[in-house]
Amino acid sequence: MPLAAQTVSPRALEEAYRHELAGLQACRAVARLWAKDFTLWPAPELSSKSESLALNWLDLPAQMGEYMRRVQKAAALLGSGRFESVVFLAMGASNLAAHAIAQLAPIERVNRFLVLDSIDPATILRVESQIDLRRALFVVANKSGKVIELHALLLYFLDRLRALGVIKPGEQFIGVTEENSYLAEMGKSYRFREIFFDPPGITGRFSSLIHFDLLLAGVCGAEPARLEERARAMREACGPSAPEPSNPALQLAALLAATAHSPGSRLFLAAEPAMAPFLRCIGFVVGASTGKHRQGIVPLFCELGEDAELPVAGGALGIFALRGRNSAAFERARSIAAERNLPAVAIEIGDVESMGAELLKWNVAAVLACSLLGVYPFDEPDAARSRCAVQQVLERLSMRENIRLPAARVSEGGIELRAEGATRRQLSTLNLSAALGTFFDLRHADGYMAILGFLDSSVEVWSALAELRAKIEAEIGIPAQPALGPRYLHYFGQLLKGGPPRRIFLILTAAEERDIAVPGAGYSFGQLQGALALGEFEALHRQGESVIWLHFSRGFASGIRQLLETLAGTRASSRG
Repeated sequence: MPLAAQTVSPRALEEAYRHELAGLQACRAVARLWAKDFTLWPAPELSSKSESLALNWLDLPAQMGEYMRRVQKAAALLGSGRFESVVFLAMGASNLAAHAIAQLAPIERVNRFLVLDSIDPATILRVESQIDLRRALFVVANKSGKVIELHALLLYFLDRLRALGVIKPGEQFIGVTEENSYLAEMGKSYRFREIFFDPPGITGRFSSLIHFDLLLAGVCGAEPARLEERARAMREACGPSAPEPSNPALQLAALLAATAHSPGSRLFLAAEPAMAPFLRCIGFVVGASTGKHRQGIVPLFCELGEDAELPVAGGALGIFALRGRNSAAFERARSIAAERNLPAVAIEIGDVESMGAELLKWNVAAVLACSLLGVYPFDEPDAARSRCAVQQVLERLSMRENIRLPAARVSEGGIELRAEGATRRQLSTLNLSAALGTFFDLRHADGYMAILGFLDSSVEVWSALAELRAKIEAEIGIPAQPALGPRYLHYFGQLLKGGPPRRIFLILTAAEERDIAVPGAGYSFGQLQGALALGEFEALHRQGESVIWLHFSRGFASGIRQLLETLAGTRASSRG
């Protein structure tokens, strides 16, 4: 089975790349990794049992076959006519895999496959309007099941089914979780149709092989033997018996470490738009594994296309394509990288069925790179601490307390701007344009802006955010990356809290046109989304980040239009 074609071209990072490669070879990093030698990394504050489980994902290629066959057997129900839609409910790495499968693979077993990873009321209602609830199968995927957003969605759809007269609503649910988890207990309580248990100890970002291959076997009808063959071939290519000069994970690890030590520490990932969720899986693995102690690699995302803008400098470039698709843009990007002397890795994946195996390679590369960076790759300490701030807001919400928002520093044209701490003291309050200009002055020349939207995930919103991104990038001269909450919290939370400090944050929220209640909670989905945005805002400014929060009090459409018009008259200073 041919693996993905990979070409690493260190170029401007050639000397650093060779140094990192020699370091990995000198310490026998590949052999020690596959022997599960945890002395490759600084010792974490974990029990020996927990530590030993953190590398269980290395064994997945040999374990997945029976698991996939069980999933495929259960999926035969989808072809029986009992269900016509599958709704995939998730908030972490599994939802990225589901989005990728939905865009790239033929869905054969059901008429419709939808992914719901948002608690925005408009998004939930839109998904509901597209399905017949009585003939929908809900797949709930989460390691613990204690994620409040996912719990709220589960309760909502159970309640909706009961309201439609479904006597046993749990029979329309399948759980994917770990044994003895909260979700497993809920599944037993609500009598889920089936519960699949992941191998223990494997965190979300190292589970991509499970997520991709189970979805391909389940909803796409892919043959488990073919998927297993690809995973085993990649394990062999990245394993200790492979010649080191041709080990693709070792090559990637050296490039990642060299990138982490370069100015900006930025890894630009470029592919056709349909591959964006797949790129985010890679970004999740690289960013969350390396992004600790105010260092690490920042993944930024680009599109391949005729008019696509690729970076001029300031990082490494990853170029991806599926074989036979978008070949001209792929080759054009490779040529541009060569012309600009950009360090790059070009990867052409054979087919969608090989994507899980490709992510296994990136898992290996990321943890090998962490051994050079001196960080433990398997935890997310900064994200865990920031969740405390969010949890405090949620507790106040659950107790039905009034949640006081910070006072708006500027209110203009239906846009309320909030800022606290050092950022607040540095902003002009003359008007919105002046406030934005002084905020943009806080940027770093080799940094980036994170645009964090707690908004509807519609095509129209994404299109508007893309336009906003383009205007901001033209204005401030650094990359701007939009992401939607709360899902980004689950895969970029660690990087945003623990990674390199050269970034500024823009949080966006909007008044809801219509809200819906979370059954039995005493609050609505809109209130829950607002509480998560507030918790994120408080966590960032307490950490000393440069962050502002714009709320569109007249709704998103009006607010984004006003913001774009304001940006047209904003001129940031030339200070980098």
